[in-house]
Amino acid sequence: MPKKSPRAVGGSNSDEWYTSKETLAAARDFACVSRFTLDVAACEEAHVCDEWFGEERNGLALQWDGDVFCNPPFSQCGRWVAKAWEEWNAGRPTTITMLLPANRTETAWWQGYVEPFRDFVVYPLRTRFLPGRAAFAFPGSKGAVKKGSTFGIVFLNWRPK
Repeated sequence: MPKKSPRAVGGSNSDEWYTSKETLAAARDFACVSRFTLDVAACEEAHVCDEWFGEERNGLALQWDGDVFCNPPFSQCGRWVAKAWEEWNAGRPTTITMLLPANRTETAWWQGYVEPFRDFVVYPLRTRFLPGRAAFAFPGSKGAVKKGSTFGIVFLNWRPK
C-alpha cells in the first residue's frame, strides 16, 4: 500500500519498495508455503498474489485470509504488525509472513509486538534476519531491481494456530 513519506527508509521520499522475486521466494521458503494467496499491502504495479489489497482496498481495514504476504509501508510498520496480531488472534489467516526493516528493533512497535513473542516454542511468531542487503524494485521499474536497500531485512512469520 504505497504512501509518500519524507521519513521513508533508504533516503527515498517514498514507501514504495517492491518485493523482488528472490526475496519473495525466500519468504515462501521461510513460511513453508508454495505460494501466498493474499498480498495485503500492495499496488497494481507490484502485487505478488492474484488477490491483493492496495490504497482502494485498505489492508488495515479488511479481514485477511489464507497464506498472507505483507511488505508494508516501512513508515507504518507498527500499524501493520498490530494488524497481523489482530488477524492471527481472530484465527483467519493460515499463515502471515511480513517483510520489515531489521534496523528498527529499538522502536516501540518492535519492542511491544515482536520482541516479547518471537522465536519461543510457546509463541507463534518466528523471525529470520536475512544476510546482506535485500534488493527492491521501485515504481516504473517493471519489476527490475533498481538498487539494494541500505538496511537489513527481517521476515516475521505467524504460524498457524
